[in-house]
Amino acid sequence: MADLKADDVDSQMAELFDAYFAILEPDLPGMRQEIERRAQALVEARGDLLVDGAARYNVHMSAVLLATYNLLRERMPGAEAVEKVKHAFLDPMREGIRHGMTAALDQAPDPFSLIVEISKSNEEQRYGASFDFVRERDDEDAYLLEIRRCAYNDVLRGAGAPELVPVFCEFDRSWIEAIDPDRHGFAFDRPTTLAAGHGSCGFHWRRTRPASAGDD
Repeated sequence: MADLKADDVDSQMAELFDAYFAILEPDLPGMRQEIERRAQALVEARGDLLVDGAARYNVHMSAVLLATYNLLRERMPGAEAVEKVKHAFLDPMREGIRHGMTAALDQAPDPFSLIVEISKSNEEQRYGASFDFVRERDDEDAYLLEIRRCAYNDVLRGAGAPELVPVFCEFDRSWIEAIDPDRHGFAFDRPTTLAAGHGSCGFHWRRTRPASAGDD
C-alpha cells in the first residue's frame, strides 16, 4: 500500500477533529486553537517518531488527545478528564465503524480472509513504521499478530500520561463488536496490551470452522 500523503493526513485529521472539538466545546469553550497549538509543540518534540505519513497522523492524534487532557485536568479530576477525552474521540465514529465492519463481514465470501486482509493493509498504510508488527502465525486457520511498539503508547507514556493509552485500545471495540463467531466463522481475542504493561498487544484471529463450511 502507498504511504499516506500529507494532504490525505490533513484532510482525515480535520474531519475527525471537527466532531471531536464540537463535543468538547461545553467543557473547553473556545479552546480549540490553544489545544492545537499545544499539540503541535508536542508533535515537534517527538520528531523521532515522524518516520512516515501514517506516523504523522497517529502522533498528531495522540498529541491532540494529550493536550486536551492536560487542559481538562486543570478543571476536573484526572479520571473524569480521561472519560471526557474518550467520549469525544470515540463517540463520533464508533457506530459507523461497527456497522460498516458488520456489513463487510456479512457480505464477504470468507470473512476470516477479509479481516486478515484489512489488518495487513492497516499495518502498512494506517499505522506504518512507528508501530512494530510481528506475525507469529499467518496461515489458513489463524492470524496471530503481536504489536511490540505502538506510537500512541510511545507518545502518551513518554509524556507521563499512560492512563490515556487505553483510549486508543477502546477504539478497537468498534470493530471487535462486529465479529460474530457463529455467523462469520472466526473469533478474535486480545489477551495482552501495551497499555496494561504487557510486552505487546496480541491481536489474534482464529477460524472457528473450516473455510468452506457455511460460506455461500
